[in-house]
Amino acid sequence: MCAQKLVTDKESTEYIRKIFNTFDINGDGVITIDELKEGLRKNGIKYTDTDIYHFMRQVDTDGNGEIDFNEFSVFWIAKLRKEEEKKKKQEAQAPGDRKSVV
Repeated sequence: MCAQKLVTDKESTEYIRKIFNTFDINGDGVITIDELKEGLRKNGIKYTDTDIYHFMRQVDTDGNGEIDFNEFSVFWIAKLRKEEEKKKKQEAQAPGDRKSVV
């Protein structure tokens, strides 16, 4: 999925909503620290309490201790854009890195 479409693309919004909903275990529209930990655990992602603290500080922009869908979307879009930029840089470097076979 192209990160550039994410800001307005309905399909992309639905994709982000599905990811958000996997963490919003009780369906109240926000992700708490406990829900975040449980979602990461269910997905086999290892973390420390320090990781969780830093993530919450980064994503919970209003500082209320919960991540709402808008906060999650901003984070997710930035993450996908960063991955897309990294991929483009790698692709741009690839031709010069190849060894010619004669």
